[in-house]
Amino acid sequence: MKTANIELNYDFGGKDTVEITNSMAPLHIGRSESGQVEIRAELSIPSFAPGTDLAEYFHVDEDGKTLEIGLERIPELNEAFLGTGRSQVWVKVPSGAAVIAKTDNLPIKAEGIAGALVLHNENGPLKLDGCEGHIHLQNENGPIKLHSCAGDFEIRLENGPLVAEKLSGENLEVNSENGPVKIRLASFPRVKISNENGVIYYESLPLDSGEMDFVNENGIVNLVLAQEQNFELDAETNVGAISSSLGAVENAADGHKVIRRGEGGLKISIRTENGVIKLSADGSNDMSFVKMKLKDLKGAIGSAVGEEDMEKVQKTLASATAAVEKAIGSINEEKIKEKLSGALGKLQKAVEDFDFKETSDKVVKTVDQIGDEVTDTLKSVFRKVKDTEGRPAPEHHASDEDYSEPGILKEFIRKTVASTLAKAQGKDLSDSEKQAVDERSRAKILEMLESGKITAEEAERLLKAIGRE
Repeated sequence: MKTANIELNYDFGGKDTVEITNSMAPLHIGRSESGQVEIRAELSIPSFAPGTDLAEYFHVDEDGKTLEIGLERIPELNEAFLGTGRSQVWVKVPSGAAVIAKTDNLPIKAEGIAGALVLHNENGPLKLDGCEGHIHLQNENGPIKLHSCAGDFEIRLENGPLVAEKLSGENLEVNSENGPVKIRLASFPRVKISNENGVIYYESLPLDSGEMDFVNENGIVNLVLAQEQNFELDAETNVGAISSSLGAVENAADGHKVIRRGEGGLKISIRTENGVIKLSADGSNDMSFVKMKLKDLKGAIGSAVGEEDMEKVQKTLASATAAVEKAIGSINEEKIKEKLSGALGKLQKAVEDFDFKETSDKVVKTVDQIGDEVTDTLKSVFRKVKDTEGRPAPEHHASDEDYSEPGILKEFIRKTVASTLAKAQGKDLSDSEKQAVDERSRAKILEMLESGKITAEEAERLLKAIGRE
């Protein structure tokens, strides 16, 4: 097996768009720091004729303000995909450049793109991380995964799941035919999601106002809002039930149900043909929102090099301050409110005294320390809320501990198996208590499996131990 390395650089002056048609190998799109378009490839080829110039498979042309890149299929690479070889192509573009990329059967990953982004695939995954701009994604047969992206989103899927976390912007539109749609820690005042066959799960950070529209033909719609979110929801399902832990379900005209909380806020519409509608709240979403704003603040401080950047720092500080003040307003305990207010005051003073001409490391470290104080305090509040919402605080069990560290994972498994086996034998527990223990243990096991902290085999062994395969 031979590995051929290709490096090509192209001037991008006077252009604003890079268009990539890829038939060569898995494609990575990233940000160039040189101001040029940089192409790099590592091609694992079993054999090719001596004297072959692989650069001939890279076609680069100009069309007005667009740089067109064609990555041609190399016949010898087919064997590499089926064997142990691994080929990759990287295309790096200047910040602000619009990117259009198309492929038929190969993965595309975009990371750190700051500009309009259009990705089309037919049979392969699309993955985005840390991208910002107007984002249009289309996939026929394959998954789409997004993390920490911002902008306006248009997403189309035919057969495959959508999994997203930490998205923000003004508009989010998703249209799916067959597959689950799961979006966590999102912040969009305008949301429109439709699915034909599959679950819709959407978790929203706090919003002052907005409009959300969810339509599902065959599947559950599960909407999770922030703890203090005000909303009015109009729901309708032909075959299924409507479940809410946030307010009374009221009958309305035309067979609809209306659920309200507070005044103003979100206007939400949910329609399902065959599926349950679930509505719940999670106080940790408020905490996640605060953490996100503090992260934005650190980024603005770390990149400040001029007066315009200082304006961005002040604007980001105001946004972070508003997030913390909103969290303070939802807390009843005076001591905790005073603690948070004190931390907020220290945060404001540290940032207001910051001068971009001096080092930013000290200020970033201070924001980190204050941010930890704020989020730790909020975490304790939300933990108390969860323990007192309509049930007594549960007894302490081995499965309550945080055994996420690798060094004590085996101890977690040992304790959980021993504990659940003992419970299953009915030692001093009623049938309902045994069932509650089993449910909590099962939820913890599945949570750790999903996060990769235990293997499928370990999860199976634990589930068998509590009699819940």
